Amino acid sequence: MEDTIVSNQENPTTHLSEFLKSPACEDFQNAMATMLEEHRPSRMPFFDRLANLPSAVVRDPSFLGEIHLIYQSAMHATRAAVYLLPHLDAPGSEAETPNIYRR
Repeated sequence: MEDTIVSNQENPTTHLSEFLKSPACEDFQNAMATMLEEHRPSRMPFFDRLANLPSAVVRDPSFLGEIHLIYQSAMHATRAAVYLLPHLDAPGSEAETPNIYRR
């Protein structure tokens, strides 16, 4: 077996620090911030309504269990739809996907 000689012994974090200062990193950070703002769950009416409920209702285990089951059902349905319609998982199709299910 032949020995491998590593000739570049520089600090591996050098490349990372250079990347973090690059325009590409800044573009990525801006894109992520924009996506976060567009898809922030607190913008949805459900969360406003939930926040306005009396605390006794919100803390009720059966109420929380019901919300959990509905959420899990929705997530499962979404996964199943992607398996049945894999082209909807393409990056450009996210906006079109909900429209298909409303028809």
